[in-house]
Amino acid sequence: NLKEAMNYYNRSLKIKEKLSDKIGIALSYNHIGELLESQDSIPQAKTFYYKALTLLEVQGDKKWISFVLK
Repeated sequence: NLKEAMNYYNRSLKIKEKLSDKIGIALSYNHIGELLESQDSIPQAKTFYYKALTLLEVQGDKKWISFVLK
C-alpha cells in the first residue's frame, strides 16, 4: 500500500539524517519522488528529485547522479 510505503521511506529518511548519511538521504529523496510520481503528484515528485540531485552534486557522486537521472 502506498501510504505504508511512504511511511517507511520517511522513517528511513529520518534515520539517514540522524546518521548524516548524505548519499542515503539523497536516495531516500529519490525513492519518495518515485512514489509521489506513481501517485501522479508530479510537482511534488520533481521537488524530491531536485533535492536528491542537488545533494548528490554537492557530494560529487557521479555514480548515484546517473542513477537519479535515469
